[in-house]
Amino acid sequence: MEITKETIAKVAKLSRLELSGDEADKLTAQVKDIVAFVEKINELDTADVPPTYHAVDVHNIRRADANTPSLPTDTVSSLAPESENGAILIPQVIE
Repeated sequence: MEITKETIAKVAKLSRLELSGDEADKLTAQVKDIVAFVEKINELDTADVPPTYHAVDVHNIRRADANTPSLPTDTVSSLAPESENGAILIPQVIE
């Protein structure tokens, strides 16, 4: 695919960008360089490279879930500034 000034103008319009003539020229050259680089990467022989979804091994560092007893309701209620019927009362935040 050839990258032209018209292609850049069309993409800019779809992206709702306003480009001056100089900006369009500069962007056209930059996109051509990027496409050329990607095409060079496509020339590499990757037949013996296994597919991967991540460059490094990722391990789960979270601790295992464990059932533990929670605090008794009366203890939690005694720690709260205000409570009523086992529920903690807080100031109204929405009018």
